[in-house]
Amino acid sequence: MRRVNCIEVEILCQEVNRLRGARVKGIYQEGSKLSIYLKSAEIVKNLVIFPGEIFYLSNYEPKKEVSNFCLQLRKYLLSSILIGCEQINFERIVRLRFFKANEFNLFLEFIPRGNVVLCDSNFLILAKLYTQTFKDREIREGKIYKLPPSRGGFPQTFQEFVRRVRTERGEIVRALALQFPLGKFAEKLLELCGIDKHLSSTQLPEELLEKLFHKLNELITKAKKLEIAPGVFENSELEFSAFREEGFRAFETLSEAIEYCMLREERRMQEKIIQAERERIKRILEDLTKRREELLHNSKKLREVANKIMWNLEYFKQILIGLDEARRRYSLQEINRKISELDFVERVEGDGIIIQINHFSFKLRFGEDPYLIAERLFTSAKRFEDKLKKVEQKIKEFEEKLKHVDEIEIPSPTPIKFSRKEWFEKFRWFRSSEGFLVIAGKDASQNELIFKKYLEPNDLVLHAEIKGSPLVVIKNGKIAGESTIAEAANFTACFSRAWKINVVPRVYWVYREQVKKLGSFPLGSFSIEGTKHFIEGIELKLAISFEEINGRYRVVYGPENSIKKFGRYVVVIPGKRRKEELAREILKLLKVELSLDELITALPGEAEIGDKVL
Repeated sequence: MRRVNCIEVEILCQEVNRLRGARVKGIYQEGSKLSIYLKSAEIVKNLVIFPGEIFYLSNYEPKKEVSNFCLQLRKYLLSSILIGCEQINFERIVRLRFFKANEFNLFLEFIPRGNVVLCDSNFLILAKLYTQTFKDREIREGKIYKLPPSRGGFPQTFQEFVRRVRTERGEIVRALALQFPLGKFAEKLLELCGIDKHLSSTQLPEELLEKLFHKLNELITKAKKLEIAPGVFENSELEFSAFREEGFRAFETLSEAIEYCMLREERRMQEKIIQAERERIKRILEDLTKRREELLHNSKKLREVANKIMWNLEYFKQILIGLDEARRRYSLQEINRKISELDFVERVEGDGIIIQINHFSFKLRFGEDPYLIAERLFTSAKRFEDKLKKVEQKIKEFEEKLKHVDEIEIPSPTPIKFSRKEWFEKFRWFRSSEGFLVIAGKDASQNELIFKKYLEPNDLVLHAEIKGSPLVVIKNGKIAGESTIAEAANFTACFSRAWKINVVPRVYWVYREQVKKLGSFPLGSFSIEGTKHFIEGIELKLAISFEEINGRYRVVYGPENSIKKFGRYVVVIPGKRRKEELAREILKLLKVELSLDELITALPGEAEIGDKVL
């Protein structure tokens, strides 16, 4: 995989900036591949980051794998808003800015030994992918983040450009690639200016250097305006460019061009892995087949020899007796000259005779029973046949494996499905057993948004008398019954700080006109005027289920009475199990494909499964 150059970094930053205002809905990591799932009202994208190499916006779902680094990032960035993406000093360093009560900076380094580092607004390191120590900086939690040593950024004047180019001795293409860093883009820049890339950087005339400087400025301006159209070489494994040229396949964005290359390369790698496995199994089958033939041949030969001995048992006994007597009267040389007329006898030795049957030689010792030799040969043949059965079983197993490998279909990545959600889905919400919509803010900014934009004269407002309570609104609540108000009160209690400390709070409702906002009040804080109507019988208990809407399943949660209508549901109560762990168990219990992030959001905090799972 080739590393992005500084022009491509600028283009990709501008593409990411189109997602300003999107929320972080998930963070995942598969090997070295980090994915940040960004979602706005209009678009959903997966920001893919290969530290030290490349980043781009993907149209495909990430694999839902989580690392410790992901969990650290989620702690600060989950549900945060992307407020900007910028290239630092024309280097291969990117700064992503997020806001969630406070501002956070995520630095992406696309340099050798590159890193991903999360900092607060004062650049204090909160989390890092790798702990690193360099001569001039240290990447570690609690340290102040320092940028890698700069090459000097983009030269602001022509004189600075000339000085830096002439600093590098050798070819002009090398000087441009090292000083700025342009990578292969340096060759394209020289080509656009009609300059031989092999010319010396120290001897290039100033008029040509001026031409290069202005063309580079022009390209950077176009990159910032996304006016450079990217493309991909069809015959190359991973060659994308910010330029469309002859032989290039055109794409609307550089991210799309990169993703096309990445998916194609991934498919080729998977095909190579499958082919390598196929060849490995074939080699094993060839070896097993040869072994089978050897075992079959040996067992067959031994049985033939043993049978020949058994059929000629008396003959071999008489030969042994006769030759044993002969060796007492004659020398071995004399005997061996006269045995050519004897069947099967190859030669006579001092302690026995060498027999050859079907090109298989063995010794019969004087005084030995030929029957015992035949029996040993039968036993050896049986051992070969036992081994043969095991080899044949192995052959069947590997033939099945080969068949399975031949049937493997490389899965295509799953496109991101985007269906426009209803306005209230950005908040916590449920529909009461009477059908009234109840919404609640997830944080202070959402409480403020509900008050300013969605609170209407016929609504009822609920709040818990405990620090950290959401602003809860029953839409059209003035005509709601007692059951709806009771359910909304339970909802208010569950998503207040009361859940964490497992203490039932006092919850009240008021009319819309009783809620006031004074200029001195902090974000999401309000005053209540007049009578507060307190609700009795509150429980810290929440039910979680699902429903199908617009062709997708979404998580629904609320008081048990409001969720019963969905059929299968799980009840949770305050506990000590982590949200993610519990969400995974609920996913298995509900037996339907749901978003793990939505399930995590549905949980007020650490919890346990209650006494009812339907």
